[in-house]
Amino acid sequence: MEKSADIIGKRFGEVTVLSVAEPTLIGKKETPRKRVNVECSCGKLYIVSVRSLHEHSSCGCVKPSLREKRELVGMVFGRWKVVAESKYKAKNGSYKVDVVCSCGTRATVERGNLLKGNSKSCGCLQRELLAESTRTHGLSDTPSYVSWSGLLYRCNNSLKNYEDVCVCDRWNPVKGGSFENFYEDMGDPPQEKGFSINRIRGAKEYSKENCEWADRSLQGYDQKLSERNKTGRCGVHVTREGKYRAKITKDLDHIILGDFESFEEAVRVREEAELKYYGFTKTEEKSYESR
Repeated sequence: MEKSADIIGKRFGEVTVLSVAEPTLIGKKETPRKRVNVECSCGKLYIVSVRSLHEHSSCGCVKPSLREKRELVGMVFGRWKVVAESKYKAKNGSYKVDVVCSCGTRATVERGNLLKGNSKSCGCLQRELLAESTRTHGLSDTPSYVSWSGLLYRCNNSLKNYEDVCVCDRWNPVKGGSFENFYEDMGDPPQEKGFSINRIRGAKEYSKENCEWADRSLQGYDQKLSERNKTGRCGVHVTREGKYRAKITKDLDHIILGDFESFEEAVRVREEAELKYYGFTKTEEKSYESR
């Protein structure tokens, strides 16, 4: 896509770009979405993201004719068959369609998820693949299998906080993967209670390279910086008195390390605690890679 300034004055479908607008963050994305001010041929002025501009762009005044061109009724996507256009829309404004699965289950899904192949059934396909896998390996009651089936459920159903997390093809039965591959890569978790699969540093893909077995304490420590943190350093916060408080959590115990006049001193104490309780600091890239 061209730079925002390079498309000023250009026309996309019914829309003409007028000027560059303030960029904005979308969801959990770290890079701001570029936006521009546009005018539709019907006279409506509004703001739109640069990446959404295409040869059929409009404010919506010509959408009915476009939807006829993109008619999905009667088409089959995996086990879904589209039976009607839905009157409902997703939160992002995208259109939905009414579908029926080959097993008889009816649902409403986003058109984009069908076209991209993100939704192929009501869930019966995944259940059958899991059942088939269970019959072949006989490990369905093990902690490894429970962790594997759990990560599949979270990602393949886009649960909250997992919308942008995926499972590698090698582990995902929908993509030709299997539990056997997962077990070969990860093995059994430690015998101590509380261990489960952890995405190192909040990686966006479950895979051998990105995962490890970790207890609750390490999983909590390994999370990325919270959006509520205003100092830019995990474990260091500003108190109401204006001091810098350093703290750390170990085995679900919240440990206050002290309040300090300077940010640098609070960071130093926090890093000492990280080495003491976990053996590596959150700012040492090699520490993560060598685990």
